[in-house]
Amino acid sequence: VNSTIFACTGIRLIAEDGSVRYGRTMEWGSFDIHSQVAFIPKGFQFKGLTPEGQNGKVYTAKYGIVGLDWMGKDLIVDGMNEEGLAVGNYYFPNYAGYPEYASEKASNTISSQGLPNYILSQFATVEEAKKGIQEVNVVGVIEESLGIVVDSHWMVSDATGASIVIEYIDGELKIYDASIGVITNAPSYDWHLTNLKNYINLEFDAAKPKTLNGETFSQTGVGSGMLGLPGDMTPPSRFVRALHGHKQLDQCLTRK
Repeated sequence: VNSTIFACTGIRLIAEDGSVRYGRTMEWGSFDIHSQVAFIPKGFQFKGLTPEGQNGKVYTAKYGIVGLDWMGKDLIVDGMNEEGLAVGNYYFPNYAGYPEYASEKASNTISSQGLPNYILSQFATVEEAKKGIQEVNVVGVIEESLGIVVDSHWMVSDATGASIVIEYIDGELKIYDASIGVITNAPSYDWHLTNLKNYINLEFDAAKPKTLNGETFSQTGVGSGMLGLPGDMTPPSRFVRALHGHKQLDQCLTRK
């Protein structure tokens, strides 16, 4: 679903049989990315974009990909490959800071928009992706239809349930293990993890009655265990809600 109201939330679920499900909302804040379902076959040749043009890294897809494209181009914003590796691109405004472009490294350079293509086409697992993205140069390239370099960060999950979040901040690559299986938008992923400490009291179980000065008080109605859950649509609040909703879901029996 595309919308220009709020930005994205992603979760990863693991069923009792070990199978993995990854899902997200698809909204991009102040602009629409005009996504359509796309298929990129194994053997497809990619050519990376740089600020100088289409003179970046040339590589061939090892795995077929299905997903949602970006601005009608051969760029996947959210997709999965035939090995079950999934990548989601999430808006990361005012925090993303990609490395400076060096023309002498053009042959090993891709754009930030092209990072999902690279990961999905080259790697089968999170561990492979974690190592592989450190060997390629990722730079910001102006999206012509928008006139800006799009600020992004990414969640990568594989068929085992392993997940990471990838961010570029102040020109430095940051890779976080994302075992909790939740992502939203800015601030940085480690900030969101720290913020969760403010909500460790939240539980779906009802608060137990308490006796004060000889009189016993019980909750009014139900739901007191979640008192204090943030209800607004900011990325920090959506992150907290997604995590606590995620952890309270009954684990699915199978992938079906």
